Amino acid sequence: MIRPGATQAPQPQGAELRRAERYTVLLRTAKIIEGGREFLCVLRDVSATGVKLKIFHRLPPGKLVLELNDGQRFMIEPMWCDGEHAGCRFDEPVDVRRFLETSGDPYNRRKVRLNLQKQARLVVRGQQFEVRLSNLSGHGAGIESDVPLMQYEPVRMEVAGMPVLYGKVCWAEPPRYGIVFDFGFRLEQLAAHVAALQGLAGA
Repeated sequence: MIRPGATQAPQPQGAELRRAERYTVLLRTAKIIEGGREFLCVLRDVSATGVKLKIFHRLPPGKLVLELNDGQRFMIEPMWCDGEHAGCRFDEPVDVRRFLETSGDPYNRRKVRLNLQKQARLVVRGQQFEVRLSNLSGHGAGIESDVPLMQYEPVRMEVAGMPVLYGKVCWAEPPRYGIVFDFGFRLEQLAAHVAALQGLAGA
C-alpha cells in the first residue's frame, strides 16, 4: 500500500466525485512523481476523493504519485487540466484530516527538494571539474563530488539548460555536499527548470 491513512470505500464517479466536500489548501508545495522523475506542484484544494493542483508544465501521462512534504504518498489519476491547474482523482478515498497534517510543522515551512540525477560542472578555486547534481530546491542543491570541497568556500555551478548558479558549500559529508545559492529561484522558476532537466516542459 503506497499511501497511508486511506479508508476502504467504493470509488465515487462523475457527479458524486465532484460533490465530495472540498477543503481549500493555500500555497502548500508537493511533488508529483512519475517513474524516477519528480516534479513540483502546489496543492489548492482537497476532498476525500480528489485534489486540485496548480501545475507549471504539462503532466506526465498515466497514473502518478503525489508526495507531500511530510512523506505521505497518494496514487492519483489526472481527470482534467486547463494549463495552470489539474484535477486528479485518488485511487482510494483518503482521510482528509490526515492528508492535511504536516508532522508538527503547521505552517508548512519545509522547502520542497526535488531529486534528480544530472551532470554539472563546478568551478572552485579557479579549477573546473565534473560533479553529479542529486537534488535541487529553490535555495540550493545537493551534489556528489570526487574532488574534496571545503565548507563555506564559494562555488560556481553550471548545469546544461539552466543559468549559471553562484553559491557556497554549506555542509560537507564527502562525497556528498550541500550548496546554498546566493540568489535562489521563485517557485515557478524552480518547477520549469526541473521539468526541462527531466525532459518535460511546455503546457
